[in-house]
Amino acid sequence: MTGAGGKTGSLVFKKLLQNKEFEPVGLIHSPASITKLLRLGANKDSVINCDITDIEQLRKAFSGAERVIICTSAVLSFNTFADRNYSGELIGQSNKPSFTFAKGGDP
Repeated sequence: MTGAGGKTGSLVFKKLLQNKEFEPVGLIHSPASITKLLRLGANKDSVINCDITDIEQLRKAFSGAERVIICTSAVLSFNTFADRNYSGELIGQSNKPSFTFAKGGDP
């Protein structure tokens, strides 16, 4: 499963680990997440540090998988320029807030 080190992903991964019908493998983006998943009960062989934007790394990570659970997401950043424009609504302007993603962080 992708995003196993994140908030939602770690909850899903933990549930899968608790169910003896599954042998989950968690993909993480940060080596620091390995410790988090080991504390949940994973073993080192069930955690893979993987760049999900690299198709070859994904092919290798998903080799032999029966199912894939996607728990990756992107983190929105509030556009600070839009923030100033958005405050214009207080005085009757109809500007909407604008969001962006970090470079390479699109969903």
